Amino acid sequence: MLTQLINARILTPQGWLKDGSVLIRDGKILEVTNCDLAVIGAQLIDVKGMYVLPGGVEIHAHGGGGRDFMECTEDAFRGAVQTHMKYGTTSIFPTLSSSTVPMIEQAAETCTRMMAEKDSPILGLQWQADKCPKTSKIRIPMNISLL
Repeated sequence: MLTQLINARILTPQGWLKDGSVLIRDGKILEVTNCDLAVIGAQLIDVKGMYVLPGGVEIHAHGGGGRDFMECTEDAFRGAVQTHMKYGTTSIFPTLSSSTVPMIEQAAETCTRMMAEKDSPILGLQWQADKCPKTSKIRIPMNISLL
């Protein structure tokens, strides 16, 4: 579905656009412009001068909504991520706390499965490896980006 936000004040890297337009398809931004002429076939939403801001990338979050990533379950990951998404986060790097080797591995495996989902907002994993004993041999899946 094609959606167009019109009459928006839009924050861009170059500054504010007044009376701008944002074109969206299936939840993804296709175009941001300073022209608010209607695009044929788009569902129009007149935001009447409201502000439109880019979503945030959360790079340090241990959980959210009463859930913790160290619960190591998809249910916990989904609950925490959905809470962040509700308040403007568009992508996230779950942060793991110091814990046992099996728990870190389980959380990393859960993260890997969640990242593989279509349009997953989970982009990687933050793990404070310096807090782990030097003798630990933790297996982190290769497709996980560590911050």
